[in-house]
Amino acid sequence: MSSAILRTAVAVVGVFAWGVGAAAPPADASCDRACLKGFVDQYVEALAHHDPSKLPVTASVRFTENGAQVPLGEALWVTFTKPLGYRHDFTDPQSGQIASFITLLENDYPDYMMLRLRIQNHRISEIETIISRNNPRVVAMPAFDPMWEEAEPAGKRLTRAQLIKGAVGYVTAVAMADGSLAPFSDDCSRTEVGLVSAVGKGRTPPVGDPPSATGDQFPDAIRATLALSCADQLNTKVYSFITGFDYARMPLVDVERQVVFGIFVFRRRGNIPGVTYQGKYYHFPFGMRMPDENLAGEAWKFRDGKITRVESTFLGNNVYRAGTGWPGGMKGVSRPIGQ
Repeated sequence: MSSAILRTAVAVVGVFAWGVGAAAPPADASCDRACLKGFVDQYVEALAHHDPSKLPVTASVRFTENGAQVPLGEALWVTFTKPLGYRHDFTDPQSGQIASFITLLENDYPDYMMLRLRIQNHRISEIETIISRNNPRVVAMPAFDPMWEEAEPAGKRLTRAQLIKGAVGYVTAVAMADGSLAPFSDDCSRTEVGLVSAVGKGRTPPVGDPPSATGDQFPDAIRATLALSCADQLNTKVYSFITGFDYARMPLVDVERQVVFGIFVFRRRGNIPGVTYQGKYYHFPFGMRMPDENLAGEAWKFRDGKITRVESTFLGNNVYRAGTGWPGGMKGVSRPIGQ
């Protein structure tokens, strides 16, 4: 990476929404973790009845599905069948927000959903969803790694601003195909829409099954690099089809558990046909070779100041420069054309 690009990547880390060095937005301090989880319970129950009137919402509640603002009661509210059983909650009582990864059936097809709710005066004021549809991998997902819910010792905790900076470093590292730009631990593992895409040194897959194909396609490249640390894997360029990111928001930060939850887009110019790793060329598939975006919801767990667990879902092949459907967010970075 050139020094100019590196300066840009470092500069943008501190320039976005209510991010580094800023206070969280006002919240109802009386809604603790259990209270926030209760709102997700209510949301799923209301979905099951296809009835948003069962939800306590503000008069100005805003609802988006996959980046588009739609009336509450439409989209998934019409087609939801039932939850499948996997649910991973991320809470931030300070900002009055909760985000969840939830598996579900929609018209009897399996989906993986990100749900974010903002609670004000014990009413839901914001509903943001990202749905990865018809994904068979999510049907039988085991429980998430219990490390996510462990409180970190007070003396080892990063501040809210430091956690956000580390999470933005991760997004930057992926966009720039440079693992040195984020504070990774060697045992960092990552799951994406139920697929194990990084295991880390000395670990076995924590969730789901890794790709099992052997050949010259993208899943084979992921399998070939699974045992590497997250940083070393990015340095192989197996994710180089991602050429930038944009609109990054980090609305939830859990200082006690050292967890950040962010929403952003990974942008793809479509001009990277594949990657060579250890002398073997791996082809990127059609969907990674067109100008488009991945609308992503992602969580990062820090331990001893380093990223050790990552979980995400995303809407792949979204419209190029479509954004997240929400205002704010930092302006991201892009690699130069042809890199």
